[in-house]
Amino acid sequence: MFSYSSKANNLNLVINPEFFYKKKSKKRVFDFYFNYINDSSFLPLLIKMYPLLNFLDCRDRQLNNLINSQNIKGLIFNLEMAQDFDLETVIFVRKNFDKLMLSDLDTMAYPLFKNGIDGIITDFSSRNYNLLSKLKNSVINSDSMLAKSLQLKYNVLKKS
Repeated sequence: MFSYSSKANNLNLVINPEFFYKKKSKKRVFDFYFNYINDSSFLPLLIKMYPLLNFLDCRDRQLNNLINSQNIKGLIFNLEMAQDFDLETVIFVRKNFDKLMLSDLDTMAYPLFKNGIDGIITDFSSRNYNLLSKLKNSVINSDSMLAKSLQLKYNVLKKS
């Protein structure tokens, strides 16, 4: 168990280092629970903890219900797929998911967005080409690291 708290940032972070299996996906995931007042207060800490904290997966309904009922921010990071995303991409998706067109997204990706739940699909296969394309096209500053990262992933998918 790792615990971090900061009165100045109104932040209380508790990490429970136990693996568990989700009933549907059977994937091993690491659970991180964040209880905070100011959304931006924990971002510097997350950046310091990179690269573990670079992917969100909140498809577990029971966990989401627990999070919502207790007003706790819950983030699940898939360690096996963690290297697929950088923190900047995750932050961008969290801020812009409501602007994405969801009608043609893969059925695995849709639940990550439908109820305002933070998340992004892990598997960058051909079925996620549309999602990646929308993310790339949503980036305003083409010189940003995020834009370059998405463009690279987009080009790789385009060739496959």
